[in-house]
Amino acid sequence: MKVTSEISEEVFIKDLLSKMTIEEKIGQMNQVGTSIYGGKEEHYEQLVRTSSVGSFLSIKEIEKANSLQHIAVNETRLGIPLLFAEDVVHGFLTTFPIPLAESCTWNTELLKRSAEIAAEEASAAGIHWTFAPMIDVSRDARWGRVAESFGEDPYLTSEFGAAKVTGFQGPDTDGRIDPNHLLACAKHFVGYSEAEAGRDYNTADISWYKLANIYLPPFKRLIDEKVLSIMSSFNLLNGIPATTNKTLLVTTLREKLFFSGLLISDWNALKETITHGFSRDYEDAVKKAIDCQLDVDMSSLLYITSLKELVEQHIVDEILLDKAVYRVLSLKFRLGLFDNPYRSSTDNYNNIIKRRDEFRKTALQIAEESIVLLKNEQLLPLKKEDRVGYAGIFLDDQESMLDTWSCMGDASEITSIAKAVSTKNNKNYFLLPDAYSEFEKTKTLGSQTNKQLTQLDKIVLVLGEKATDSGEAKSKAMLSLDETQIKFIKAISAINPNIIVVLMNGRPLVLADILPHTKSLVEAWHLGCEAGTAILNILEGTVNPAGKLTMTFPRHEGQLPIYYSHYRTGRPYQIDKFNTTRYIDLSNEPEFPFGFGLSYTSFLIDNLTVNHLKKNHWCVSVDVTNTGSTAGQEVVQLYIGAHYGTYARPIKELKNFKKIQLNSQEKKTVRFQINRDTFIYYDELLNQIFDAGDYSIMIGNSSRIEPKNSLRIEVEK
Repeated sequence: MKVTSEISEEVFIKDLLSKMTIEEKIGQMNQVGTSIYGGKEEHYEQLVRTSSVGSFLSIKEIEKANSLQHIAVNETRLGIPLLFAEDVVHGFLTTFPIPLAESCTWNTELLKRSAEIAAEEASAAGIHWTFAPMIDVSRDARWGRVAESFGEDPYLTSEFGAAKVTGFQGPDTDGRIDPNHLLACAKHFVGYSEAEAGRDYNTADISWYKLANIYLPPFKRLIDEKVLSIMSSFNLLNGIPATTNKTLLVTTLREKLFFSGLLISDWNALKETITHGFSRDYEDAVKKAIDCQLDVDMSSLLYITSLKELVEQHIVDEILLDKAVYRVLSLKFRLGLFDNPYRSSTDNYNNIIKRRDEFRKTALQIAEESIVLLKNEQLLPLKKEDRVGYAGIFLDDQESMLDTWSCMGDASEITSIAKAVSTKNNKNYFLLPDAYSEFEKTKTLGSQTNKQLTQLDKIVLVLGEKATDSGEAKSKAMLSLDETQIKFIKAISAINPNIIVVLMNGRPLVLADILPHTKSLVEAWHLGCEAGTAILNILEGTVNPAGKLTMTFPRHEGQLPIYYSHYRTGRPYQIDKFNTTRYIDLSNEPEFPFGFGLSYTSFLIDNLTVNHLKKNHWCVSVDVTNTGSTAGQEVVQLYIGAHYGTYARPIKELKNFKKIQLNSQEKKTVRFQINRDTFIYYDELLNQIFDAGDYSIMIGNSSRIEPKNSLRIEVEK
């Protein structure tokens, strides 16, 4: 089936729709996950031959994809090509840092580049569509999928999500996606990350004011960025499953956010509307889904089993099918599948594999910029003469660096810290690979290990959580390290207190048990294929750490959810006054705030100036000086805070940032433009609100702003 350049998308698709039977239309709306039938290819082939499937999820091999595509194109009545989808979240062959780690780079260009590389690799493997980025604003570290998020802030989530969409989909060339790029999918619409108690798939009850200002803006930003598909979320939202919530999917997404692309359910979510106690049965679920303009059912097979009968009984209007199928065919048209259903080949895939070294260089840079230095009592960077021991549960763990949604990432290709250290051939570096396993078995440090520890200047302990501890269905009630790791660091600190902890984890952790026993703390996340090299480069000072947290680290799980942009109360927090918004057994303050991250140099931020250019237009400037002895990068963060308004607003909100490089003793003036749009927010109906009045303009290198770096301005109506 060929499309000539003279035929428009609309003409072509309408002509094709006019030839399709009801069964063929329903087949286009059915996405099959390849685990459903036990992996037997004959099942998939039969589904294709009977035009019962429009897309597959999780077929990652080019030969298998092209084989099924051949059947679709040559052995079906209309020859409509298939779509192949996959969760390409942080790389395909080349494993990049998890999104939460990537977000700590505060570098949109790097996030865009990692998406471009992932798209090149995945498209070469026959994949057309990725279910990424995840743009759920995430404020509760108990929820395992924070690993896939860009953190707690809606502005950052919007900007980083937009960068990913651009990287995945490539330049918008007459609405077409070139063979080296993928369809992106913004997920999960909406409120999925605010599951009660941080338990995945749990109920979310969120005011529309909060939805409008926290959870919906990233989706609006990605729609403006021309994301071509959106995935609805699993959860019950305000009493109705998001999958079949008409107010959410039609009134809000289609009509108010102006999304005209394809809407797909999450895995089995349509069937789960029955389990939620919302849909009566399969037919009721399908009727509601079609009424909500849910175009594709992922894996529950309810459209295939129930939709035809509903159409034939005139319960569902076939016009609604046509609209859904139009959107499915539109994606296939934009990918050029009607002209070239085989967008890739084995030869092309092999050529992409040859570029792995090039791609790993980018992965290394991203990993280095993802690392956040949380504490440093002069132990870092390591000195050449330091005798340094390396130990810990994750010292040589390659599997954990893959983390969740690793696609075709291979653990054997991960550079562990042990491997990176070994490669250095440094006579002052000592690997202690058995120290942790010995302690785990005996609960004591062996005599030989004790002797080694006393002879070392510094000890690097690689601790944290396994890859299987974060991601989907990986909620945790307790966020501290496990008991064995805590006892291990305490036992070592009793012998040698010069401890540097490198954390590998997929979420913010509660660190109260280990902070007194470590002099330097490096947050390394799950960094992907170049993890060990990146971490060692930071430890040695070859690279100066510049990462900044995008999620607040709590002191205790009882503080969760915790985030910087909270609201004032009528009785604001005072640690020494009993009738204020506080705990009686713990400070309100987090362990490490949003935007925080140390460097091996020091920066001075001062001389904040706000110049009024014209009505409701200002230039905000600040001087940033590297007062230390080494070059480094700093992230300059601009916040605003309304003093009053139509609605109460958060105490501060991030509105912009700039990442700058400064040599030792160098000073730069950083400028931001702000205007009326900077102050806009939304009411419950998604109407824009603009309040005249007094605002604070704040600039800092974290969300903890020094008083000298805050000025008050008056905004006119």
